[in-house]
Order: sequence, then C-alpha cells, then structure tokens
Amino acid sequence: MKLDELGKIKNILEANLPLKIENQGKMLRSKIGLLFLKMFDIVIEEKYLKFLAIIELIHNASLFHDDVIDDETFRRGQDSLNKVYGEKKSILFGNLTLSNTLSLLLEFDNLDLIADMNNCVKKMCYGELLQQDKLNKIPTINEYIKKTRLKTASLFKYMMSGLVVLSGLKFKDEFESFGDNFGVGFQISNDLKDYISGVENSSDVKNGVFTAPIIYAKSVKMDFSAIAKTKDLMDNYLKRAKNIVDNLGINSNKKVKSELIGVIECLKI
Repeated sequence: MKLDELGKIKNILEANLPLKIENQGKMLRSKIGLLFLKMFDIVIEEKYLKFLAIIELIHNASLFHDDVIDDETFRRGQDSLNKVYGEKKSILFGNLTLSNTLSLLLEFDNLDLIADMNNCVKKMCYGELLQQDKLNKIPTINEYIKKTRLKTASLFKYMMSGLVVLSGLKFKDEFESFGDNFGVGFQISNDLKDYISGVENSSDVKNGVFTAPIIYAKSVKMDFSAIAKTKDLMDNYLKRAKNIVDNLGINSNKKVKSELIGVIECLKI
C-alpha cells in the first residue's frame, strides 16, 4: 500500500479536526478500506480518500466522547483530551468533529451515504447506552455481542457499505457482512489482549465494564479456560471475515487479497 494514500487521508482528517492530534493511531479502518478497493483493482480516487477520512473522523469523535464517559486520562501514548482540556471542551471537540464530518459528507451529494452515517452513529450511541446499562454487572455473552456489534462493528459496516455505494461494486451484502464480523472480532481481540495483560489493572474493569473473558470466567480473576473460550469466539468471527475475503477474491488481485487476510490474521492471539 502506498504510504501517500494514508498520508492524504490523514491530511483530510487533520484539516477537519477542531484541534491538532499528534498521534492518529494505526488508521486500521482506512487500511482495510484501501485494501478492499485495491483487491478489485479500483483506482484510488479523491472520493475514496475523502470517505475514508470521514470514517476516521467519526472514530475520533467517538473516542473524544468515550474518554469523557470512561474518565480516561491516556490515549494513544499521550494524555487524553479529557485530561488536557477537561470534560466540557472534550465533549465540544467531539461534537465539532461530527459537525465537520457531516459538512464533508454533504460534498458527496448522496442521500444514501448521509442516511447511513446517521444510522451508524445512532447505533454506536445505542451500543454505548447498552454498555452503561450493564455497568458493574456481568452481562450474558449475547448481550456483550449485541453491544459490540452496535458500538464497534457499526462503523466498519458503514465504511464497507459506503465503499460499495461509491465504487458501484455489486457485493453490498458481502461487504457489510465483512464489516460486521471483522468489527466484532476486532473488539473481542482488543478485550482479550486487555484481559491477558492484567485484568486487575484493566481500565474497563475499573469502570465496571465486563468483557467476554470476564463473562466466561464469571469473575475478574484470571481464568485460562475463559481465555480459551474467548479465543474461540474471536476466531469464529475472524474466520467468517476471512471466508468472505476468500470468496470475494476468487478473481481479484491475489497479492492484495493476501495482504488483507494478513491484517485479519494479525488480530488473532
């Protein structure tokens, strides 16, 4: 993947953030979006770069708000906005970012993209509300998956749907299914890494948020059988995502397909 493509997305992102953010993270969503387009030998035009920047903007806005909700003081190796500017300004930064995102999206003059973004953000909010309703309570695994599908996977799914709209590819169901399964697998992977690195010091646990390993363990103590069950759960979702890539990639760019599968495999623990 050309670095200048991610660099251009980053430039659009930074131009639409209400303040300078030194570390934009891995920009995983943009990388996946670019790889899917390249797998079908689609020329990366400005419209794709702008849309992927929109995805990153929505993600950033959600992080600004999440850090306030979770009282986080550290994000991507540096002090969070919540710590530097306080809760009120952090909320406003998140709101401004969403407003700038909508302004950028309006340039496409596509009602489907706008309606789908609205639906995506709504689902992300519902997912957070489900999480808040279960604070200090161990949810069922089905409740955890439902929350994860809304809070995390919705944005991946919207990205994939938007790429279909912009490219004219005829794989809407497959693209959206990839976004849903990859998004859930991605979050389970993050939650499992957090658990393995030290459940006692987990910020989620401190905030009363209990994830898949704790659900299986039925406590906040380290449990190796819970780790195994969580890995199986994660692998199931990532396997579905990989199978979609395999099936879509029959007549596609094999090198890019292999790179995309590599991104999926890297999430496994």
